[in-house]
Formats: sequence, structure tokens, C-alpha cells
Amino acid sequence: MTGIQKYKYQIVGISYAICVIFRLLWKFVRHPIQYVRLLAKKPPSTRPECLLDESFGTHQFIQLKDVKWHCVSKGNKDKPLMLFLHGFPDFWFVWRHQIKEFSQRYRTVAIDLKGFGDSDKPSEITAYLTSKIREDIANLVRALNYKSCILVAHDFGGTVAYHVATKFPELVDKLIILNSPHPAAFLEAIEKSSSQRAKSWYMVLFQVPYLPEILIRVFDYEFLRCMCGGGRLGSAVTDEEIQAYRYMYSKHGFSKQLNMYKAALSYRKFCDTVSTEIDIPSLIIWGRDDSFLDTELAEMNKTYLPKMKTKLLNEVGHWPHIDKADEVNTAIQDFLDEK
Repeated sequence: MTGIQKYKYQIVGISYAICVIFRLLWKFVRHPIQYVRLLAKKPPSTRPECLLDESFGTHQFIQLKDVKWHCVSKGNKDKPLMLFLHGFPDFWFVWRHQIKEFSQRYRTVAIDLKGFGDSDKPSEITAYLTSKIREDIANLVRALNYKSCILVAHDFGGTVAYHVATKFPELVDKLIILNSPHPAAFLEAIEKSSSQRAKSWYMVLFQVPYLPEILIRVFDYEFLRCMCGGGRLGSAVTDEEIQAYRYMYSKHGFSKQLNMYKAALSYRKFCDTVSTEIDIPSLIIWGRDDSFLDTELAEMNKTYLPKMKTKLLNEVGHWPHIDKADEVNTAIQDFLDEK
């Protein structure tokens, strides 16, 4: 991307940021008392009980070269490995419903991606290039003493998973992706679909220096509630679980997580490296009411995943594993049971 293109990109991001700010201010005008209470509510100073729940498994750190990765593991080590990769703005906790469901039959390991949760947070943006993260994931599988895994991923974690499956197909027995398009399919949609360009506003905003971090700090978790159109923090998420996110991001901040999107400025080159077919049995689970991704992207993945099956869920947003955990778990198990 040239300097002029990047400058224009940032101008667009600022325009979107202004729209978001006005939306937040309008919410304040309509519900001032509720908003003041929200802003006055301090993030918890200690970890909420839900993050200490031993039923999710054992917390551990794995050192890989110069980066330490945090993960939560549950299940017998002689069972097949099921590895979970979260997206933005999540951490391992987003897979809580799947950990409890599958840890009887598999060794479940939910990691905090680099820059998220309790994993290390390098300051260099280049450390967040997906080509580097895929190497880390491959080394992580080996460090767990496994030769391969069932790879389950969502959002930007899906982007990483596509990279891993392309570069290290021998490490992936089956690929399960939730609301995350193949990078080449996403690039095609960005070029051809005005709807998808509009839905990708946040990716533009995240390129603007300092402004996203300021917005998130000023408006606390309400910024993410607004960004997700209310669906992310609806009835499927309890107040304690919301506090878990507030605790995690008050502790670690947001700047390093945004580096994933800043590193993705080299998107065209990135897509070229994963444009080949992934010849691995794959399941795409897709919430139709996604505020960020067109449903058509689910089927566009088939160009790159010839062994793909699709499960579309109605009245489900960008986080199907939270919105309809039981349906998602059933779809995953049915797929894994197929020979």
C-alpha cells in the first residue's frame, strides 16, 4: 500500500470514527442515567469467578522462541487434540461452551492469540503478520506433543487457521471455521461488494493511529457493544461474562490486539499466499445475521475448500458459538462423526 493510499485509508477511518462517536453520543442523550452508570462502573480489580472456574480446565503457559502463549487445556492427553483459535476482541474464554462440550472426547486447548489475554504482546506490528502467527501455531501443536489436531477457529482466528491449513496441511485433520471467510474470498468480496465494504468499516477505523484505543478507553466496553450492534452482548452473555472482558482489557489494554489489523495492510500479498485449495475436510458454520460479513461469503469459501460442508444458522450473528452454542456443538460433533 502506497503512502497516499494509506493516507486516504486513514481519512476514511476517521470518517467512520466520527459516525461511531455520534452514535455513542446519541445513545447518551437518549439514556443519560443508564449511560452514566455504565461509565461510572469500574472494571473489576480481580479476576471474575468465571475466569477461575476449574471446570474449563487448567491454565498454562507455553514458551515458543521469544513469545509466551497462554492456553486453557482440558481432557485426557491420550485423546485427539482439538485446538481453538479465537478472533477479535476475544480471548480463550469465548470457547467456554465448546470446552465443556468436547473435553470428554478430545484434549481441548483454547489459546490466547498473540497480543490477546494473558499471552505475550510484542510491540512490533510485524510480529502480528499472519504468516508468522501460523508458524507459531504449528510449533504450538508440536509443543503440545501432537502431530496433528482438529482446528476450530472464529473471525481473525479463522484467517490464521486458513494459513495453517495451507502451509501445514499435515497438522490439520479437520478444519472447522465459524464466521470467517477464506482470505482470497474476502478480498474478492471487498473488491466487488459494496455491502461487504460497508460492513468492514471497523477494519478501516483500526488503521487510524491512537483513535481506536482512545474510543475504547473513553467509552469502555460500550464501544464494543455499539460496534457489534447489540448482538454480541445480548441475552446469551451474562453480566459476569461481560465483566470478564472488562477486566481483561482494563488489565492489558487494546493497542496490541489492533496490531493484527494493522499488520493486515499487506492483505493482497497475504491473500496470494493462501489462494490454493485446502484439501482438508472442512465445516463452515455461519450466522446469517452477521453485522460484519455477508452470508454469501460462506459459499464463496467453496472455491478454496473443495471438501467443505456448510451449516447456516438463522437469527444468529457473528458469534454463533455464543448465540447458539448447542446448535453449533451439535453441528461440530455431527461433522466429526462423519468418516
